[in-house]
Amino acid sequence: PSSVSHSRREASHPTAKRRRIAPESRNLQSDAPVLLEAIGNTSIEDCDFVCPACGWEQSNKRMPDYQRHLKTHLRPDKQDKTRGWWCKGVRIEDKDEFNARCIENGLKRIEDDAEPYWFHDHMRVGGCCQTFSRRDALKRHVANHNVRCGGVIAEGLKEGDY
Repeated sequence: PSSVSHSRREASHPTAKRRRIAPESRNLQSDAPVLLEAIGNTSIEDCDFVCPACGWEQSNKRMPDYQRHLKTHLRPDKQDKTRGWWCKGVRIEDKDEFNARCIENGLKRIEDDAEPYWFHDHMRVGGCCQTFSRRDALKRHVANHNVRCGGVIAEGLKEGDY
């Protein structure tokens, strides 16, 4: 009997969910000239496929995989919203059009009670202003049904597609 009353008590008073704090980047962040030079190098002949920032070696010698790894070391400064991949939602004036397209395509829409906020020089809604080192990571974040975020997938201040 005591376990039944205990479970009823928990069900009638749900605990508030704690907001998750995003972890720091897994990879060391750097803007060293040698890393920028490696990212700029697209020649397989001139590449040793060893990351100058952490020493990781790309064993399959695929340049796109190597370049993608290098870019994980280049998360932009949190104050510079013109670069990088930001969960920035949509401009507040575009919310209705965005939601209409989401409904049309069966995608997650921005909730009506989403709080507006300033991002760079526009009022926006639907994002959390978290930064990501890669486009695919932002896309995964926005598509995650456990996250309230929604919006454009675009680099920096670009608006991109819905």
